[in-house]
Amino acid sequence: MARPLWLLAAACLCLWSRAGVQAAESSDYTGGYLHCLGSSNAKVGSTAALECVNAELALQEQQLDLAYRRLRYAYPEASQSKLDNAQALWLKYREAHCDADWEVDPRLDALPEAFCRLDDTVSRRKFLEGILKAWIVE
Repeated sequence: MARPLWLLAAACLCLWSRAGVQAAESSDYTGGYLHCLGSSNAKVGSTAALECVNAELALQEQQLDLAYRRLRYAYPEASQSKLDNAQALWLKYREAHCDADWEVDPRLDALPEAFCRLDDTVSRRKFLEGILKAWIVE
C-alpha cells in the first residue's frame, strides 16, 4: 500500500525543522534566536518559529554584509570586481538552492526556505570572516 505523499513530506519537514533547531545550538547564532526557538510559542511549523528564523536571518544578513564590506576593503582594488562577482553569484546560488517547491502545507511553505536561507547565510558569513582573519592579524 502506497503511503500518502503528504505524510512523507510532513516527516521530511519535521526532520528538517529539527535539524535547524539543533544547528542553532552552536555559537554561530544569537542568544535571542535560541531563546526565541526555545519558547513555547515557537513550535515546529508555527508562524512564531518562522518569525524567529526571519528575525535571525535579518541579523545574520547584516553581519554577512559587514564581513563582505570589510573583506572588500582589504582586497586589492584590481580584484574587487572578482569578489563582487563571486558574492553576486553566491546570492543567486542561495536563491536557487533555497527556492525549492515546499508545498507541503500552505501554512508551512516559508519555514524550510527560511531555515535554508539562514543556514546558507551563516555559512557564507563564516567563510568570508575566515578569509579576512587569515589575511589580517588583529
